[in-house]
Amino acid sequence: MPAALERELWAEVRKLHPNWSDERKRAYVYGTLRKTGWTPSTQRKHKKKSKDWDKYRKKKISRRRKGNPRTDTERRARHKSLYGTTKLPPRGTGL
Repeated sequence: MPAALERELWAEVRKLHPNWSDERKRAYVYGTLRKTGWTPSTQRKHKKKSKDWDKYRKKKISRRRKGNPRTDTERRARHKSLYGTTKLPPRGTGL
């Protein structure tokens, strides 16, 4: 919350409405802050993920080959695009 504005509103509500309950005072301060354009952190939009993440995600998600394994040439090309090296690990190691 904008701290200075919130302090001013609390001083105002204590002075003008001393008979209001604490819940009503909090509602007044919250509502007035919302009218000024403030939004609570829980309702702010989240930042978009970087474009690098989209590239990584597209590389990781691939269609299943359904029983037709990749050839060594395909494996080497894929390994180079993902990890940057041409040395292949043995089959079945998950790398």
